[in-house]
Amino acid sequence: MPHRLPAAILIQRDKPHPAKQEAVCLEFATIHRFRILFLCHHWRGCIGLVLDGVIQAIITAVDPGDDVVAAVEEAGGTVCIARVTQVRVRREVSQLVVRMHNRGIDTQEISQILQVNSGDVRGSLRRAGIRPRESPE
Repeated sequence: MPHRLPAAILIQRDKPHPAKQEAVCLEFATIHRFRILFLCHHWRGCIGLVLDGVIQAIITAVDPGDDVVAAVEEAGGTVCIARVTQVRVRREVSQLVVRMHNRGIDTQEISQILQVNSGDVRGSLRRAGIRPRESPE
């Protein structure tokens, strides 16, 4: 088994979403093959572990600042900032209505699929500059 670099996760409680920070760091550690030995809540505790030779890297989800990074590097460690790389695709409902309409789906079916009022669908189309289709008679 290849050598896995010993590391600690730094959770910054004064920053948002500590549980999410931990999840992001654990995923980063798995991908980059770190061996997590400790979970720290203050950067000074992490530096103590570096100075004692217990860990070599500190993984954090939020940039702790240049002064902390410099202190860790001076102690002989490395700071790894884990980033969320997943890109979320967001579309407004009005954009979806227009795309569905352009695909030939009628107003009633769009309203059923999106579970919205058909009047709202027609309003979205009207705001997009699309006139109602002529009904075949």
